[in-house]
Amino acid sequence: MEAFTHWRLPQWFRVVTGLVELAGAILLIVGYWVPTSAMAGALLLARTGVGGILTHIRVKDSFKDTAMILFLAILSFVVFFLYLS
Repeated sequence: MEAFTHWRLPQWFRVVTGLVELAGAILLIVGYWVPTSAMAGALLLARTGVGGILTHIRVKDSFKDTAMILFLAILSFVVFFLYLS
């Protein structure tokens, strides 16, 4: 709750963020058998990561605070492009 207050985001958005991340994780797991699901999940998580990065930049967080979401967004894009080829 403190993080969302710091980022100046409404508290209901925590639920939305959690559901989007859960959907992305489920799509990645299903992607083990259905490659297009992995692509969809990776793209969903990558876009969520970009939104997180922009949020950190907007509130002028340090690189240390932004590094993890940056890493996860890059990893998600890598998974997406691996399945693309």
